[in-house]
Formats: sequence, C-alpha cells, structure tokens
Amino acid sequence: MNAAMTRLDWIIIAAYLLGVVGIGVLAGFVRKKSSEGAHYFLTDNSLKWPIIGLAMFAANISTVHLVSLAQSAVIPRNPGHLRC
Repeated sequence: MNAAMTRLDWIIIAAYLLGVVGIGVLAGFVRKKSSEGAHYFLTDNSLKWPIIGLAMFAANISTVHLVSLAQSAVIPRNPGHLRC
C-alpha cells in the first residue's frame, strides 16, 4: 500500500487550514469588542466548583482515551512484545 501524499492531498489540507484560519480572522474582525467573552467563559459566576471540576475531569479523560486508543492500535496484543 502506497501511503505517499499526493499534490491533491496537500491542496486539500492547505485549503482546509486557510479556510479555518480565514473564518477565525473574519470572526475576530466582525465581532465587536465587548464583554461577551467574560459571560461565556465565566458563566456570570453561576457555576459552582463541583460542576467546573467535573467538566475539567471529563475533558481530561476524553483526551486520555483518544491518545490511548491510538496507542493500542500500534502496540501488539502479545504481552511479550511490549517495550517499556
């Protein structure tokens, strides 16, 4: 199986990255400078610490599971082949 990147692959990646960055820059210029960010990120100080802690824990666990699933695809199933 040939997994080399073709010119079309690079064009698609570049177009995607330019599109995402362009949308972000456009949104930054269009949005008025206001305190909307404080309301969004601080939730008007309405959340208590257990809810914030659970949200942080859930975000951390999801990242760990994503990385460990990728690792489990690479490591062979035979325990004798595991390298530390």
